[in-house]
Amino acid sequence: MQLRRLVRSEDAVSPVIGVILMVAITVILAAVIASFVLGLGGDTEAVPTATFDFEKIELSGQPDELRVTHETGTGIVNTDLYFGSPDGVQDEDGSPGPVNRLSWYEAAEDNGASEGDSVAGGDSVLIEPPNASPELEDKTIDVIWQSDGNSATLDTFRGEDA
Repeated sequence: MQLRRLVRSEDAVSPVIGVILMVAITVILAAVIASFVLGLGGDTEAVPTATFDFEKIELSGQPDELRVTHETGTGIVNTDLYFGSPDGVQDEDGSPGPVNRLSWYEAAEDNGASEGDSVAGGDSVLIEPPNASPELEDKTIDVIWQSDGNSATLDTFRGEDA
């Protein structure tokens, strides 16, 4: 009779197996999600470190110019380095006309820069605000690095009244 009772009394086995299976599935699912998330984070390009010097040049009867010099830090490809301003920027000759983003390459190509050159310590370019608003006092201009979908503001020029 006890043998029949043992065979019929299987109530405790089913919940224990269910709990073990749920824990195993949760652990495996967590491992898959963690490897996916950590695998995506490993492919991002490191943001370069660089400092820039801003020299405001006031010209009589002409728009102010801003000399931006790469002081120290990582060399950066000139097509990955941009100047951005909501007021617009252009190179020293007024081209390509006021745009919200101007690459270092676009600003330096009139001075012999080649696309893909590295911008390193001591390199500089001249940029200016749009002719319609020629003073830099109330302007903010960011130096932005952008590469392969990643971007960061490396430095910012702020005029006295900005």
